[in-house]
Amino acid sequence: MKKNTAFIVLFVLILNFSFCINISSADPFDIPELTSESAVLMDARTGQVLFEKNMHERQLPASTTKIMTGLLTVENAELNHMITMSHDAVFSIVRGSSHIALDTGERLTVKEALYALSVESANDAANGVAEHIGGNTKAFAEMMTLRAKELGALDTNFANAHGLDEDNHYTTAYDMALIMSQAIKYPEFNEVFAANYYEMTPTNLQSEPRYFHSRNLFLNGRCDYEGIVASKLGWTSKANNTLVTAASRDGRDLVAAVMNNQAHNGTYEDTVKLFDYGFNEFNEVIVLSTETNESIPVLSNNQVEGNVNVRPAEPVRRLLHKSLPANDFDVNYEILDYSNNEGFKTEVTFKLKQKSKYMYEELGSLVIIAPVDSSIQDTTVTVWGGINSFLLGLFNVLKIILLIGLGLIILILILRQINQYRLRKKRFSGRGNYRINNVTRNMNKDNNSYLNRYHNRDFDK
Repeated sequence: MKKNTAFIVLFVLILNFSFCINISSADPFDIPELTSESAVLMDARTGQVLFEKNMHERQLPASTTKIMTGLLTVENAELNHMITMSHDAVFSIVRGSSHIALDTGERLTVKEALYALSVESANDAANGVAEHIGGNTKAFAEMMTLRAKELGALDTNFANAHGLDEDNHYTTAYDMALIMSQAIKYPEFNEVFAANYYEMTPTNLQSEPRYFHSRNLFLNGRCDYEGIVASKLGWTSKANNTLVTAASRDGRDLVAAVMNNQAHNGTYEDTVKLFDYGFNEFNEVIVLSTETNESIPVLSNNQVEGNVNVRPAEPVRRLLHKSLPANDFDVNYEILDYSNNEGFKTEVTFKLKQKSKYMYEELGSLVIIAPVDSSIQDTTVTVWGGINSFLLGLFNVLKIILLIGLGLIILILILRQINQYRLRKKRFSGRGNYRINNVTRNMNKDNNSYLNRYHNRDFDK
């Protein structure tokens, strides 16, 4: 009986240690079948999505939130600076959640806090970092959301630095992959978020060192996968299991984000499937070479005023699934604007010619500053464009002046008619008075003559 029990235990341990290896042998062209509700596989260097499953569906990030906390820390703080824990930083976290038993007034370095929030997923340490950088946890959460939007993570809103469930605290698999792609550009971040073990020195309130041990299977050796650069797991009862991981192999940097998985091991299984798919089933192709000399017409008022040549400074590369031809993509150009006399900003977008079940059809885009083409007849785009703009402006000014002048002329004519009418009325009234005065004058003259004759008679008498 004891022999059978020992055999069963050994068998379970072998399964536990080797499940990552067993799922790595995928058949050629097999599409990954995932158990996570949302997932994405991204080329960290270009942002190209290789494979996705509900990648823009809103999910709860749990402790993968701390990836953004770590990114903002390496971007905004000195790792040797001291953090002093406040009462709120220590006691505002949910009872029973991950912590390293920090106390009010306890001091530790930023670097120690980073290891605590990464390896032990310590929520109290995350709060301490947030207050140290943002002044308070709310302000730091606003910094997190703003930085996410700058990276293109537009469907993310952070309400705290640790990841415990809270209203308006959400993200997507795509957004978390973008954030991790930026974070792994910093060696300090990779050092901390790839650590399996850390010993924290005694503090002003703790006389003994603290020892941190990672529960992340990619980091503690239980799931040995080649090329892991950084990884962060998370779990809450609402978020379920989440995992965001970066791996590098043969010059290719990939990020896999899997979210909302019912099983703890399920996140690792899905991540391994995605990494195997990305490293083994894709070829790198040049989608835009330095020899490209694409002439793009510049339109103004639906007329061609000139052309710009779009030529990258270095070859533009993307990843195509092995099932597709090397030229199975379209290139589209769109002139955005003209800036600082340097040239035209042209957005170049790459897309599969038709949808494929083996990969995501959008291959990404980039912006190229393209100079005006000096070898084409209509090359003086900026000059003629400037002249045309000047003439158009001058015409508009003249049109306004003409309208104002016409209005003044009409007003003058109206006033003149009114004045003439008043003069005619006055003349007519004057003639009537003249006649009345003449009659009165004649009557008075007659009366005077009669009186004179009358008085003369009396006098004669």
